[in-house]
Amino acid sequence: AHASGDLALTARYALETWKQIILFSDLFKFREWLAQYPPGLVDEQPRLRLFLLMADAMNWDRPAVDAHLQKLLALPDVERWQGEIAMAHAYIVWKFDKDELACIGYLNAALDCLPHDSLYIHALHLKSMQCESLYQPVEAEAVLEEQYRIANEIDSPSAALQALNSLIYMRYNKGQFDDVMTLSMQACRLIVTHEGPLGQLALDAERAICRQRTKVLIHRGEIAEADETIKTTLSYPPEQGNPHLVWRMYNQMAEIKALQNDFAGMERMLESAQILHGTINKIKIYTNNRQEMDVLMESLRARILLRWHDAAAARRWLAIYAHESVQKFFLLEEAPIVMQSAHVTAQAYIVLGDIPAALTELERVQTEYTKWNMQTEVTQVQALRALAYSIQGNESAACAALDETLERTLECGNVYALSLAGLFPLLRKRIVEFWKAGDDARADHLRRAIHLLHEEAPSLPLSPFTPAEESVAKLTVQGFNATDIMEQTGTSLSNVRHRTHSVYAKMLTHNREKLLERLRKFVPNIV
Repeated sequence: AHASGDLALTARYALETWKQIILFSDLFKFREWLAQYPPGLVDEQPRLRLFLLMADAMNWDRPAVDAHLQKLLALPDVERWQGEIAMAHAYIVWKFDKDELACIGYLNAALDCLPHDSLYIHALHLKSMQCESLYQPVEAEAVLEEQYRIANEIDSPSAALQALNSLIYMRYNKGQFDDVMTLSMQACRLIVTHEGPLGQLALDAERAICRQRTKVLIHRGEIAEADETIKTTLSYPPEQGNPHLVWRMYNQMAEIKALQNDFAGMERMLESAQILHGTINKIKIYTNNRQEMDVLMESLRARILLRWHDAAAARRWLAIYAHESVQKFFLLEEAPIVMQSAHVTAQAYIVLGDIPAALTELERVQTEYTKWNMQTEVTQVQALRALAYSIQGNESAACAALDETLERTLECGNVYALSLAGLFPLLRKRIVEFWKAGDDARADHLRRAIHLLHEEAPSLPLSPFTPAEESVAKLTVQGFNATDIMEQTGTSLSNVRHRTHSVYAKMLTHNREKLLERLRKFVPNIV
């Protein structure tokens, strides 16, 4: 329409699709279109003036933004446009003044005036972002749930998807992995139902949802399923859709390859991410600072190297990069980017053997994660704290930190965070203690964490059954009592009781039901 010269028609399309263009496509192309409209056409459509103001605000052009605001304030029927004017003020204090409270005030004023349409939904979404910045996660979630409700009310699948994606991200941060999977399925159904109207957003949303589902599967130790989940959307051409999402998925795939012990595959994925990095660096909508992207790339590589205890490779990374950048992680302005890189610094100190510095850094990082209610990351920090204490020789502190990590991860099945501790002797010891206490749930949780690192976890029986004990165990599973077993084996009752006692001892229980459960689970040839 724009190419044909029908500017009135392009104005109509812009009013209908501005939100999708701004949030998920080419913001600067949209600004370029609007800037070519005759002033009179924009003046006749105050919302177009607002959208141009928003685009210029995203481009950090304060003089242009102020000029747009003055045009809005000079409208002859200015009272009719109070909601739009409040949105303009909200964007100004958000982008230029960094005043979240003032931004929320203007957004509330806009919400009081605007009808339930796409701009109203955008105001809700921006308010949720400000609540997050003010460390008000409960309020942010409530606003997003309201956004999802209104989006369904006005039949806006793109706004509903945006709300679901943000809720999925927040539930992941809180460690509510079941909710992540449930909301992901809900979002996938929405994409399938509205794929045509969603257009390009359908692919971007699918990738964002896939990424969160994959993160949950990795944390739960379901690596094969994580691999299959991410392959689907990674198979689409990388030039299609949001390249930033593709870049993140290459990084995620690199971690999966490392978890599968495929380090050649890991390097291939990181190389693909590096190639794409060059493309992303040209797109200012995603980051204004090349250093931020460099830190993210190198911190991901370092995290994998450190995670897999490749000390030589980690030290090479430190020599080349970390000494220059380790103190810069917290100097970056974009808090989410800082958060994604932060605990790599502590891991670097652990590799270098500077445990006091590592513990200090972990304390600072945990404070930051807690403020953002990023409980999944808080758990990972706690696991690293256990590792640092263990290296320091403080076993009691290491056990306390490990047990706290265990409690944080048990309900959601997060074995990945536990494996970060890498305390195999201590983990094995705790597994046996839990078995003795009859706490199979915690013992199995620790076993899965060890298995994730391809280490041999203790199994039952702790020492092999003798042929006679194995015979007694098989008959016990079949429901025979001591007298029946005596008749079946042709041995004395005292021998049967002695062998039964040994079976119980080697399976670390005195309870018959627990014994039967463990025999069926851990000794498959018995059944």
